[in-house]
Amino acid sequence: MGGRIMTGYMPSLRHPSQPLTTRHDAWTDGRLPSQVKTKEIAVIADLERKTTGAAQQHKKRLVPLRKTDAMSHAERRNFVILDDVWRSGGSECFQVADAYVAAEDSYFFQRSPIAFEAIFQYYATGVVHRPSEVDDTTFDNLMFGKVRRRMWTFLERPGSSMQAKAFELSSTLFVAISVMGLSFGTIPDFQVTHYMPPQNETIVLPNGTVSVVEKVEEMRVEHPAFVFTERICIAFFTVEYCLRLFAAPRKLRFALKPLNLVDLLAIVPFYLELLLTLCGVDDKKLRDLRWAFLVVRILRVLRVIRIIKLGRFSSGLQTFGMTLQRSQKQLQMMTIVLLTVGKIIASAAIMCGVLVLALPITIIVDNFIKVAQDEQQAEQTKLDSSRQELALQSMLHGDED
Repeated sequence: MGGRIMTGYMPSLRHPSQPLTTRHDAWTDGRLPSQVKTKEIAVIADLERKTTGAAQQHKKRLVPLRKTDAMSHAERRNFVILDDVWRSGGSECFQVADAYVAAEDSYFFQRSPIAFEAIFQYYATGVVHRPSEVDDTTFDNLMFGKVRRRMWTFLERPGSSMQAKAFELSSTLFVAISVMGLSFGTIPDFQVTHYMPPQNETIVLPNGTVSVVEKVEEMRVEHPAFVFTERICIAFFTVEYCLRLFAAPRKLRFALKPLNLVDLLAIVPFYLELLLTLCGVDDKKLRDLRWAFLVVRILRVLRVIRIIKLGRFSSGLQTFGMTLQRSQKQLQMMTIVLLTVGKIIASAAIMCGVLVLALPITIIVDNFIKVAQDEQQAEQTKLDSSRQELALQSMLHGDED
């Protein structure tokens, strides 16, 4: 579909279905685009009735519409951009445009040309530029967004400030302390004896006498100092993850990143064990419930995964992770041997090798035996000849004497 986009103030034009005075502002009510994430654009577009002077000088502005890389990116983010409406044609264009100039094959939007140009340049470049005619005080109500932006910069960019660098070092220290405490807690020398509540056990003696004995079970558990350290580290990791999730521009995309999944898996086992404890499931009951005991053991092993959190603060580890991610297609070939298909292929290869070698193997072995016998005969003949020469020499020396 052809056509151009015109912006300006032309109150004499009429929309094919309704007058301009009854139509809503297509930019400010969120229909074009339907989801404008940047609040600065909405504020600029809302200044149509406030802009004067230079805005009135631009009575008519022709903007040839071409889809740029930024527009394609916005389209992938589920934005409805002007290009989609322009290409569709028909009644959909009439629903968002204020008028259609048939003589020039152009769609007219009764908007401030300056505001329209700022919005169009945002789609073309991805950067918002405030027109000089717009006062700075217009954006005072947008100051609240800086808190999350500064928090995100503080948490995700350690080099942005000295405070961010100190927070990075603190997080690394907590990870190291947590991993060391987890490792030392499994060493018997650093464990303490925990006595279970006494229980009565009935014993039948050989003479038929029934006796009730009080039995106390002993367990080796982590030292309380390691338990306290674990709780402090988990509290820090929880606060850190919640702050990152709060400051993230896109919550779902943030939660699905590999490093963020590692952060979540590092704290989930602790809270699941805590939930089981609050439900009254102690270690002895866990032994009776095999499935629950297995789950807890798996959760305790998963705590080791928090060592991967160190990769957040190491560019080398991040580069190595990206290398593995790009090599996943090639590495998938290595996992074929672990699957049923891989085992079938390996078995077929073995059978083919046996069949290929079975046909010529008899000929090869027969010739090998013949060659070996010939070599032995040659060596035996050489040895016999040398012995005969020695015997003749000894006889000659005997005759001379």
